[in-house]
Amino acid sequence: MEEQARSSLGLLALTAQRDLLFIRPLLKLDFTKMSFPDGEGGHLLEHVDTNYLCFEALTFMMEGAAMRSGYTLAEVREHLISTVGSMGVPAARHRSRSIADIVLETLSNASNNYIEHRCSYFHAPSAETRWLGFRLLKFEPDAEDKHRRDLLCRKCFIGRHACATGRRGALLRRH
Repeated sequence: MEEQARSSLGLLALTAQRDLLFIRPLLKLDFTKMSFPDGEGGHLLEHVDTNYLCFEALTFMMEGAAMRSGYTLAEVREHLISTVGSMGVPAARHRSRSIADIVLETLSNASNNYIEHRCSYFHAPSAETRWLGFRLLKFEPDAEDKHRRDLLCRKCFIGRHACATGRRGALLRRH
């Protein structure tokens, strides 16, 4: 296990703390999932494990990048719709599509115009609160100058390795 450094104030500098910040958008969705009405007096995400769906989407996109140039937005959405059905969630196709869209919007920070997710955290070595900005998904042109949705894999957005794909993450093509 990594040895943790102490600041001059005696505070423990936690290296894992920063890594945990990257799951905040997923946790925020889970905490606020009862705020999505289903149009029938209930809640769209009630009895839905949104954390699982987010990780399923991320994993699916990473696998797509490893085997080919990634998946289209429609392919990822269809995969999530199928996953919702496999989870035993009683949802019609239009509700499953809405659930899939909410997951993809959460990962890309669509509600904030696709800007970086931002989290504050206490930085022990400096004894101050700092901000971390990061993206889980972003649009970037590829070699063919087509905009694709770029997924930064868990290891990439932590910034501790170079992806075997050489592309720093998996690609989700958008048509």
